[in-house]
Amino acid sequence: MPEEAELKDLVNWMMSISCQKFIWDPKVRGGKVTILSPEPVTVDEAYAAFYAALQTMGLTVEPSGRYFKIVESTDAKSRTLPVYGPSGRAPANDRYVTQLIRTQSGNTKDIIDVLNKLKSKQGSVDVVGDLIVLTDTGSSVRRLMKIVREVDDPEMDDAEKIFFFQLQAADPEETAGTIREIFGEKDAAKGKKNAAAGANSGAAFSRVVVDDRTGTLIVVAPEDDYQVIRRLIERLDVPLALSLIHI
Repeated sequence: MPEEAELKDLVNWMMSISCQKFIWDPKVRGGKVTILSPEPVTVDEAYAAFYAALQTMGLTVEPSGRYFKIVESTDAKSRTLPVYGPSGRAPANDRYVTQLIRTQSGNTKDIIDVLNKLKSKQGSVDVVGDLIVLTDTGSSVRRLMKIVREVDDPEMDDAEKIFFFQLQAADPEETAGTIREIFGEKDAAKGKKNAAAGANSGAAFSRVVVDDRTGTLIVVAPEDDYQVIRRLIERLDVPLALSLIHI
């Protein structure tokens, strides 16, 4: 495929590899893309690159009989997309899919807030009864489902809520590690707090989860405890030269 390939070149390249048929409206906006690989790729890898390239153009694919229709991704949720049930697992590529989620904790509102906060720009979150309908790229869905599994605890205390803190300067993993070390974290097997850490800090929490893509910390804790934890995060979230603090 030539460098800075147009949409037509990209589609022709994919057809030559997969023998799949594509159709698109000439009014669909295109763009230019370059795909480079130092070695031959498999068909699955080629599809992953193809979906990623389409996504950079604001496009996705929709099944249409024996064809794939190339469409704008701005209205992806209204399209015919692959659907994965609550136990299904979306593929880790940039094709748009729909994932159904049934919460275990009953804390559906907070889970929806998590998804709305962390989904991609073109993603969408809807609710049908007790079922959450998430539409986003497969790779984004995989990332979000990992977070949902972390925070959707059926043994979650009624007093606990899900809070967000988007870091500006601090490293997300290091900050999460500091919080766990100081405040303790609920033992998933025993359902108890880390007594040694929690007793010394005066605050405790159930989970702290990191979303690397947005640099966001998701903290599950009672509100009063979160305010204590938040003050620590604010002191850590400064440029490195200013981050020497005493705890």
